[in-house]
Amino acid sequence: MKRIIFNIALLYLMLASVQVSVMSDQCDSCGANAVCVNGDCVCPANYTGHPQFHCHHVNNLYCELLNDPILTTFGIAKIKVHVLGATRFAQFETRRSDTDQSCDFNLFAIMERLRGKIYPRSFEFELKFSNVNTSLVFKLESNRQANGAILWQYFISEQGPTALSFSVAIPFNNCTIELTETPSRFVLADIGCCGIQFGIRPYTENSLYAPGIFVEIDTNNQPTFNNWLASNEPLCLDKGSFTFADVQTALSIPDPVKAMTFHANANVAGWVSLTKQIEEYSLSEYLRACDLDRRARLSDYAWFIFTNAPLINCISKNTLDNKLLYNIITLLTNYVCNDFYMSCVIAKNFVQLNCNIAKFPYLQEYVNSSC
Repeated sequence: MKRIIFNIALLYLMLASVQVSVMSDQCDSCGANAVCVNGDCVCPANYTGHPQFHCHHVNNLYCELLNDPILTTFGIAKIKVHVLGATRFAQFETRRSDTDQSCDFNLFAIMERLRGKIYPRSFEFELKFSNVNTSLVFKLESNRQANGAILWQYFISEQGPTALSFSVAIPFNNCTIELTETPSRFVLADIGCCGIQFGIRPYTENSLYAPGIFVEIDTNNQPTFNNWLASNEPLCLDKGSFTFADVQTALSIPDPVKAMTFHANANVAGWVSLTKQIEEYSLSEYLRACDLDRRARLSDYAWFIFTNAPLINCISKNTLDNKLLYNIITLLTNYVCNDFYMSCVIAKNFVQLNCNIAKFPYLQEYVNSSC
C-alpha cells in the first residue's frame, strides 16, 4: 500500500514538473512588457497589444511600419517609408509639449530576405535636437552567428561596436536612450526626452509572429494628439481583427486583388486569421501548420499568381466577391503547404470562373497527371 501511495505521489510530482516545464516554454516567447499568467503570455492591466510581440500602455499610440512604401502620418508631421532595394527610409519629427525642443528622427533600415519574406536586420537613426547643434548617429545591428544565434551590437557615432547586454542606458545631451533586449530577441529603444519608442525584431524560427519595426509615440508628449483627424492618424491596424477591406481603406489600395495580395503576404508568417472562418478552417490555421520552407514558397507564389494578369482578368470578369477571393487564397495555401494535393480543387474553382487553367503551368501539369 505504501509503495502504491509512493508511486502515485511520484507520478504527481512528475506530471507537475512537466506542467511547469510546458508553462515555462509557452511563456518563453512573451514580448516586451508582457507577463506570464497560467502558462500564457498576456498584457498586464492598463496595457494592450500583442503579448507575444509587444504590450504598450493604453495612453500610448502604437503603430507599425509594415515594410511597405505607403504614406502614413503622425499628426502634422509625416512618416514616409521609402523603399530602395533592401533598404527602408523613414523620417518624422516629435515635439515636446512642455518645452520648445523638437526631435528629428531619421531612420535607415537594412532588410534581408529569409524564407521568402523581408525582415529588418539592422537599422541606424540620426537624432537631432532643435536647440543644439549636435546630433547622435546610432546604429543597432543583428548578426546571425554560425550556430544560428543572433548577436545584437550597437554603434554610437564613431564608437563601437558594443555587444548589447540585456539592458543598457546611453546618455546623450541630457537625454538617455535605453536599450532593452527581451528573451524573445526583440530589442526596444526608448528615447524618453523625445517621447519615442522604437524597436526591431529579427526573424526567428521558433516564433509564429512576423518580425518588424515599430514606432510608439507617447501621446502625453504630443500636443496635437487630441486634434488628429482620422485621415491624419498613423497606420495602426489591429492585427487581431483587421480585414483586407481595412487594408483597402487604411492603405488606400482600392483594387481588391492588390489589397488581397498585400494582406495575404503580410500574414504569411501567421499573424492572424484573415477571416473569422473559411469553411472548416481559417487561413491562419493553414499558415501555422505550413512548413517554414513552404511558407516562403507560398509568399512568392501568392504574389505571382495574384498579380498575374490572366487571373486578375478572370476574376474581374466574373465577380469580386470577397469570400471567393478568400477561398482562392485558402486553396492556394493548401496547394503549396500540403504537397499540392488541393490542385484539383483549385482547378475546379478556376473552371467555375471560366479561367483558362493552361495559363498556370504548375497547376496544369499536376491536373494532367492526377485529376
